[in-house]
Amino acid sequence: SVVAEFETFLAVIESPGDEGTARAMLNDLAKAFPGKSVRFLLHTHHHGHSLAAIDPWLARDVTLVTSPANIERVQKRSANPDRFENAVLRATEGLTIGDGVNTMVVHVIDKEDYPVPTDEYTVIEFPNQGMLVSGCLYTKPLTYHGVVNDRKKSLHGFISDHLPGVRSVINTSSCLARGNEDVSSMDTFDETLEKGLKPEVIADRLAAMSLDEIEAALPDLSAELTKRTERPYDLMICANYLRKKREDLPRAEKLARLTRDAFPDVARPAYYLGIIRLEMGDDEAAEEIWADALALTEDKTAREDLEETMERTRKRVAKSREEAAEGE
Repeated sequence: SVVAEFETFLAVIESPGDEGTARAMLNDLAKAFPGKSVRFLLHTHHHGHSLAAIDPWLARDVTLVTSPANIERVQKRSANPDRFENAVLRATEGLTIGDGVNTMVVHVIDKEDYPVPTDEYTVIEFPNQGMLVSGCLYTKPLTYHGVVNDRKKSLHGFISDHLPGVRSVINTSSCLARGNEDVSSMDTFDETLEKGLKPEVIADRLAAMSLDEIEAALPDLSAELTKRTERPYDLMICANYLRKKREDLPRAEKLARLTRDAFPDVARPAYYLGIIRLEMGDDEAAEEIWADALALTEDKTAREDLEETMERTRKRVAKSREEAAEGE
């Protein structure tokens, strides 16, 4: 989370976690900033790592600032619909909050203009400081080898097109324990795009190799790619690029398998490998791999979410097969 201190009030950007986490944050802020209450809660998008429990905030008369596209999803997180409606402030492009000295400006990124993970993704600018708060659009490992995905390019494009005064980015999805920095300069952002792991380059490289050649090269590829990034997420982005953009399931399967084998204790690589196996028609193998993914998921809520996602995937693939059969 990011806390913005104004002359007479506070504003908080991002509130992940459960109600206990939200109450703890409110109590900590009351101790750290005596005499200043939290007046606004903002978030970048509707995913739980950006905004989860909201009732503790609303109970303290905090105004929830969110874009119109988030309303339906976010409202379900409150047990008091009437209080929610009275507390919500629908943010459109350029909404400004300030105290006459400092200001924060909400910018709404439309999915139609820039590829972002939700319909309306917001970033919050502090013009006087030349800073921009972003969520999971930009995660910057110190080695600069994070994947150069559409989200990162979207944020960079939006800043270049509309916010020339931004000199640094505050990344709320960053974590020092994971080897990332909380604040990145635009120079570093540029360097990240230059040196990062590019899915299209990986796809071109594998496309130039036969499947047998890839299979033989998997140990060397694994050593090379895991040296460039310690995050299975980065490699899965590359595998999904092969799967979705290139529609090359056989090569996507090999890269996903490389990722699963390189990170055997992480559930997500196994989950995505299962998707690819299911789409390739190997249902039995998919279910076995998904069982492994579930076994690695200890958190009850995360496990339930994964099971729901798997069931949606089964239905989607079944529908796709039915449509293909009808077309024949």
